[in-house]
Amino acid sequence: MGPGSVFFPSWKILFRLGESKDAAEVRKARRELATCDSRLATRDYLVAMDSKVLSDACAAVRNGDLVGVPTDTLYGIAADPFNEDALARIFEVKGRPGVKPLAILVADLDQAQQLAAFSDRAIELAETHWPGALTLVLPKLATTPEWLGDRARKTIGLRSPDHPDTREFLRAAGPLAVTSANMVGQSAVGDDEAAQELFGPDIAVYVPGEALGDAASTILDLTQPAEWVLRDGPVTP
Repeated sequence: MGPGSVFFPSWKILFRLGESKDAAEVRKARRELATCDSRLATRDYLVAMDSKVLSDACAAVRNGDLVGVPTDTLYGIAADPFNEDALARIFEVKGRPGVKPLAILVADLDQAQQLAAFSDRAIELAETHWPGALTLVLPKLATTPEWLGDRARKTIGLRSPDHPDTREFLRAAGPLAVTSANMVGQSAVGDDEAAQELFGPDIAVYVPGEALGDAASTILDLTQPAEWVLRDGPVTP
């Protein structure tokens, strides 16, 4: 069994667990999730991220709590995108109106394709600039929760970050909704210590580390007749 194979089922099991109304299916999903957690706790191939920190961060996400996480752009606040209450909590702690869609970070293109429809051009851009500071706005799949992305336009912003700890986290927990760690109108903080000073116990787990950059990602909308840069950033597509 390769390193990635332990993680792939976990977030899908959680999604299935939340959707299922059948008691037998729920029990089966819980057993599968327990198996994934056991493998996560005992595996010995973690390189960059401490296993206890990763386990605690994954548990916090499953509980609907917020997690501080370093990325390649800014230090961020992460939550389970399949938990609508957890997403609302992000807006609450930042003092931010819940009208601007949150970007979803993914470990790789395979994860991203579980949430959005990728054209040939989108695949080309992802393969060229991911992992990296390029967020692609794409049409949501019918199976993607309606509260993710732009409800009216049925689009979603996706990015794979160029930070080894963040991608390790994403492989374990699945896709995460992530926004910069700052209050509305203030500059984003750059590391876990500054984030903890700002948010304290409102964030359950702070993954140690600092952002590798100091600017938010480029946002490129691929759902229009012509490609549209919604926000300039480090990447020029």
